[in-house]
Amino acid sequence: MLRRLDEEGSKAGLAINTTKTKVMRSAFSSPQPVLLQDVLLEDVSENVYLDRLLDTENDIKPEIARRGRAGWATYNSIKSEAWPAVPYNGAPSGFFTQLRPRLSRAILQSLTAPSGSVRFQA
Repeated sequence: MLRRLDEEGSKAGLAINTTKTKVMRSAFSSPQPVLLQDVLLEDVSENVYLDRLLDTENDIKPEIARRGRAGWATYNSIKSEAWPAVPYNGAPSGFFTQLRPRLSRAILQSLTAPSGSVRFQA
């Protein structure tokens, strides 16, 4: 099937990048090596595809942890811009009502946007 995809794609001027192409198998598939253009394709148990972590066990925990790390990375990248933007005048309720929407928006953006594309906007 992969060979046919490569043949049909080459007719249209497309080529499969054998260094980026990975093989992920189900528990029921054959362990036979997969060759494309006489190159052995790498077997993997998990891979990030379209900004989502896929694995052979269909376990969501690593994906949640990865997105959590992305959220914290985004928070830490905007922390210096977010905290001074909200003046603290001794009234915590006013402070947090101004800060919460900014941080919520930034964290939501980090969870829904492609990796590395989130920029803080005041």
